[in-house]
Amino acid sequence: MQGKAYGVPTGSAPAFTILRTDIFRKYGLKPPATWDEFIAAGKVLKKHGIHITNYAGEDPSTLEVLAMQAGAHWYAIDGSAWRVNFQDSGTLKAAKVIQQIIDSGLNSSLSFADYAAVQRNYDSGRTATRQISTWQMAGMVQNFTKSNGLWALSPWPAFTGEPAKTPAGTNQSGGLTLVTEQCEHPEQAAAAALWMSTDTGAVSTMASPETGNGVMPALADSASYAEKSLSAKLLGKNYRPGKKVVTDSLGTVTTDWTFGPNWTAMFTELQTGWAKVLNKQQKVTDLLAHMQKWTVADLKSRGISVKN
Repeated sequence: MQGKAYGVPTGSAPAFTILRTDIFRKYGLKPPATWDEFIAAGKVLKKHGIHITNYAGEDPSTLEVLAMQAGAHWYAIDGSAWRVNFQDSGTLKAAKVIQQIIDSGLNSSLSFADYAAVQRNYDSGRTATRQISTWQMAGMVQNFTKSNGLWALSPWPAFTGEPAKTPAGTNQSGGLTLVTEQCEHPEQAAAAALWMSTDTGAVSTMASPETGNGVMPALADSASYAEKSLSAKLLGKNYRPGKKVVTDSLGTVTTDWTFGPNWTAMFTELQTGWAKVLNKQQKVTDLLAHMQKWTVADLKSRGISVKN
C-alpha cells in the first residue's frame, strides 16, 4: 500500500530479570537494581561456584539489548541514506558492563545448541539469573524439575544514575504477521492474522507460558495480560508480585531502535566476533570497531547509500 508493507503485530517485549530467590537469600543478596550491583552480586556468587548469567557464544543479543537500553543507535536513517554507529556512547557503556562480566568470569558460556543443558544449568542453580522477556519463561516451565517455585522477577537492571529503561527486545521478540503477494487466499490469511493477534481467547492462550509460547500481546491493553503471561508453577509465591514487574517494564521499553537493511548479515558477522570475545581472544571494543567498518562496507557493496 503506497509503497509500504504492513503487518499485524503479534507480540511485544517486556523485559526483566528472573532470579533464584533461594540462592540470593542464602548469600545475603538483593535483586540487582543496577548493572554495577549485578556485577557485585556476580562476584559474591562466583566465590561459591555460581555464575550470575549465561552468555552463549553464538548469541550476541546481550550486546545488542544492552546497547539498546543505553541509548545506542547502530543504524539510523539520514534523509535518503543510512548512518551506522557501533561506537556511540551508549554502545561503549554497554560494552564496559559486558567486558567486566567476562573479565571477572561471572558468566557461564553454554551454547543454546544444547538447549537441555542450558535449562539444567538454571534448574540446578549453577547460574542464578537471566535477563529475559515473557516468552523465554515457556522453556523454563517446560524443562524445570527441581527449582519450580524458587524463581522471582525483578526489574531489568538500570545503568547507575539513570532511570529505568528496558530494551525493545531482539528480532526474536515481538514480531509481525505478514501476508505476501504469493498467498493464494490473502483476505482469509489477513483475517486469520488479525484474529490471532486480537481475539481475547487466542491472545490469552498464546500469552501463557504453559498453554502457549509466553508472548505478550501487542495490544493497547497488553498490561491486562501480564498475569496470564506468568507461571504460578515457576514463580510460586512470587507469581502475583511478578505481574507488577512485567506491567512496569511495558512503560519503560525503548521505542527508537532501528534495524538496518543488512541486519541479518551484520548479525552473522557479529556472532563470529562475539564468540572470540567470550573466548577472551578480543575485547568487546575490538569487536565494535570491526563491526563499524564491516557494516559500512557491506552496505556500500549492496549499493546502499551510507553517510559516515
